Amino acid sequence: MLSELTQLRGACRVGADALVAVSSDETLEDGSPDTEALLSTLASLASAEVPVPIALRSWAEVFVDSNSYTPEQKLAIGVALDSTIHTRMAVGDASWRSLPMLSSALASSSAALDGRAGVMLVKHRNGLLEITLSRGSQLNALGATMLGDILDAATGAAADPSVRALLLRSDDARAFSAGGDVRALTEELSWEARAAILHLEYAAIAAVGRLALRMPVVAISDGVTMGAGMGLFMAANRRLVSGRARLGMPECVIGLCPDAGVTHHLTALPPGFVGMFCALTGSALGAADALYAGLGTAHCPEAAVDVLEQRLREQDVVGLDALLAAHCEPMQEHSTLSGLQARIDAIFGQPNLEQTMLALNYATEEVRARLPKGQPEISDARLHASYEWLLRCKEKLDAGAPAAVHVAHFAMSRSFQKRVSAFTAFQMELAANQQLLARKDFNEGVSCVIGERKGEKPAWEHIDLDAAKSDSKVKSVIALVEVALDYDAQAVRPQARDAAKAAAGDVAVGASRGQAQNRETDDDE
Repeated sequence: MLSELTQLRGACRVGADALVAVSSDETLEDGSPDTEALLSTLASLASAEVPVPIALRSWAEVFVDSNSYTPEQKLAIGVALDSTIHTRMAVGDASWRSLPMLSSALASSSAALDGRAGVMLVKHRNGLLEITLSRGSQLNALGATMLGDILDAATGAAADPSVRALLLRSDDARAFSAGGDVRALTEELSWEARAAILHLEYAAIAAVGRLALRMPVVAISDGVTMGAGMGLFMAANRRLVSGRARLGMPECVIGLCPDAGVTHHLTALPPGFVGMFCALTGSALGAADALYAGLGTAHCPEAAVDVLEQRLREQDVVGLDALLAAHCEPMQEHSTLSGLQARIDAIFGQPNLEQTMLALNYATEEVRARLPKGQPEISDARLHASYEWLLRCKEKLDAGAPAAVHVAHFAMSRSFQKRVSAFTAFQMELAANQQLLARKDFNEGVSCVIGERKGEKPAWEHIDLDAAKSDSKVKSVIALVEVALDYDAQAVRPQARDAAKAAAGDVAVGASRGQAQNRETDDDE
């Protein structure tokens, strides 16, 4: 099933130039397949139990062999396919392991583990499933093999009634997970392979999130927690941070926009526009700031982490929350962000990126003008701290790839406006990052951040934000984000509502039948 869907997805891919060149009123050729029927069919394939329609196989041939669809329609259908592929993987379609475009990534990922398990699974007698990230030499960078193991573990737990709770932890105190294995992604030359790995990452995180809807899922950040690692952490419904925790989404510095479902969390949880600040600057938050922003739900001191984990393995999961409360305590350190909230909102709450940059520059100059000359007095410590913070904000914004920063701001703005769900966030992020992965900025950013040119200044494709914004190819990424949001609003959500209504109707019918049977029994008596 997934093989046919991914084949069709590859055939839907069109270049940015083709998109912007086609006018919105262009019509289909006579005899073209029905787009609405195709979108409806794709939306119905979310369940892993639904077999692939025979007609869908022929649609792939239509895309490959003819020009029956306009570029806009191909984009819409491509987004629908992304949604369907993502959902089927997240609910347990195990055929993902046989996808040809993942074979080399899985093989190289396994070899890179150097004999380590990568992910260790232990099911305890009390019903706790323990997932341990174990790739300490690489700060638990999540490669394809590790992501696949997490996906299978989460979907397996969802189907296993004996699993009553999940624990996500790391065996390396330096990191929960520093993110996805982006170095391995740069080695995958084909767009299809990179897109498939992205699907695998998002599906694994979504599967954990689905599990969190039905049972306690505890994640413990006792070190670096970034990128895909933060997405995995945020999928839990009980998120503990120690004093060593550092949470962040620095995707823009490698040419991507924040992803792994985090665009949902950064707009749904933090107060004001702290989420926009985190997304655009990639700033790492310590434990106190993570708790203030709602990214962490409780503080577990470093010394208590091992003891808590052992208690979770031994005690009845019915008392899990009481156990967490007994080993967690209020954070003594004060949140820096709480004191900066008004300034963050004034800068990062602007309606567009240009005004954000203007507000940042104005605030920086305004504070600089108030700095005393010469040696500052103790009373000016707060003013100097504010100035240093503003300078760091500007430095971090300037460090991101202009195209990625522009796309990230647009995606986050739409997320704030629509208050998107985690599912919608994944679709929006897939739409954007599948395209950004194919651009030069991604390889350039990885090379200069963790690769052979580490520490060098990247040579981005665009000299500044204005150049990125006017690029037709970047415009096409923005268009894809809109298409993803529109498809979710017009096709996915209505179908989900209809399914919920149908399920509620079945329950009501069952209840009325039961009442009728009870009345008949009473009459017989």
